[in-house]
Amino acid sequence: TSVPAIATICEGSNVALTANGTGSAPSVNYSWSGPCGFNSTGTITNPASPLSSAINNIGANCSGQYTLTVTSAGGCNSAPTNVNVTVAPKPVISDISGGGTFCKGQTATLTFKNTATHDSVRYTYIVNGVSTKGTAYASGDIKITLTESATVSASFESFNGCLSSSKSAQVVFLPVVKPAVTQ
Repeated sequence: TSVPAIATICEGSNVALTANGTGSAPSVNYSWSGPCGFNSTGTITNPASPLSSAINNIGANCSGQYTLTVTSAGGCNSAPTNVNVTVAPKPVISDISGGGTFCKGQTATLTFKNTATHDSVRYTYIVNGVSTKGTAYASGDIKITLTESATVSASFESFNGCLSSSKSAQVVFLPVVKPAVTQ
């Protein structure tokens, strides 16, 4: 039985564990087991069929060795076959603080940060359709200064490609009323 290597995957992804049978037994039972209490069994009747199982929405703490055991109809067990799965955590973006209503001439400062890890991440924020990208170090704040009304959205991407959810905020600048003085 051969199992292809699985690269690092992101927390919350779906993982397909698949092995190809190499024997000629007409029917086999197979069992996958692994971290986080994962167990899955199946039966195939065609030795060319894959020995597959899926893990939906894999947790960040479910990295480790997943083991496949195959049992022939006659009760003979294969040697266990292992595959290592590494699950990378998603960055977690804080809410964007500082949004709201301001008077024309004031300045609004919006702030957000990665709250999940102390790893650096790439950020993207979009202000009224214009995208800005950069790197956020550890859990430092990213600040956006605005002097005009805007809708702002922001997200993170880890250096192994895992994406955070997106957060947004609204800033509205109201005109300052200048009274007309008459004599």
